[in-house]
Amino acid sequence: RQRLADRLNQSLCSKLTVIAAPAGYGKTSTVLEWIELINVPHAWITIGKGDNDNISFWRYISAGLDIVLPGISMETESVFASDESFRSNTHINILLDGLFDISTDFVLVLDDLHFIENPSVYDSLSCFIDYMPSNIHLIVISRTEPHIKLAKLRLKDELIRIHAKH
Repeated sequence: RQRLADRLNQSLCSKLTVIAAPAGYGKTSTVLEWIELINVPHAWITIGKGDNDNISFWRYISAGLDIVLPGISMETESVFASDESFRSNTHINILLDGLFDISTDFVLVLDDLHFIENPSVYDSLSCFIDYMPSNIHLIVISRTEPHIKLAKLRLKDELIRIHAKH
């Protein structure tokens, strides 16, 4: 597990870490152990089948970020009530504005992202990742390779991948 901990430590220098392996490979346990060892604030969000809708997904993300941005879920709630504001990604702008105010490193974990099948959720998540500040480190845990747009991150060397072979 030390090799995996070393790879996860590298994630503190990247925007995105993708951990993809079949069920039973210890993905969640490994990240939980690592989170306990580092001294970095974090939010852990476990995705479920009911989060496959853009509004549900982003409400859940907003609520999870309340840990480091108290009240952020209340700020974004009005956006979820307006189709026009939601379609223009106002909720993502509000979240990003708040995240830019965090001066320390912060880890956001999205566990079980394989439950998301809706392409529009992945599109909005890709947009969020593109504009995240560099001190925010997103760790995605999934049984399958997520449908996040990775080319830009790969080119900028802002992506760590951990697969079953690791």
